[in-house]
Amino acid sequence: MRCKIISFLMCLSISIGIMCRSNKIQTIDNKIESKYTSKQKLTKKIKPKKKVVKKSKKEKELEYWSKVTGKKVIKVTKITAKLSFYSKDPSENGGYKTDCQGNKLQFGTLANNYYPLGTKIYIKDFGLMSVEDRGGRNFNSYVNFDLFMDGSIDYVNSLGLKNKSAWILKFAE
Repeated sequence: MRCKIISFLMCLSISIGIMCRSNKIQTIDNKIESKYTSKQKLTKKIKPKKKVVKKSKKEKELEYWSKVTGKKVIKVTKITAKLSFYSKDPSENGGYKTDCQGNKLQFGTLANNYYPLGTKIYIKDFGLMSVEDRGGRNFNSYVNFDLFMDGSIDYVNSLGLKNKSAWILKFAE
């Protein structure tokens, strides 16, 4: 009988130990589960990667000219401009000392019959110019320009003819 009681007590202690352990495990599991489910998810959040959109060559060019001019450029056309030069001397300007609009001649004024008045053209080595005057029939071309230069007629005529890279710029309204 003693053996039976001892075996019973041993079985009882073993089963109590197992129950205690399983309760501890269960309690630990519940704590972990409640901690993560109440405050954060068990799975790690994956942030979506930002899509890198590459700009086209044309977009980069428009952005460049917008920075150069300080205004938003919406269209650029490159040409090779054939430049001649004129001075204030009335003999070179149809007898006048003003442009075709009656404005005083100043550096940056271009004469051309092809482009509308006010057209902006960036000419390499000269900067941003504007078509503000008209010229003779040789300026009916989209590449021929007469650039006003301040100085004597001899100095201006000594400049000759020049071929320069130029960009016709159209700005946003």
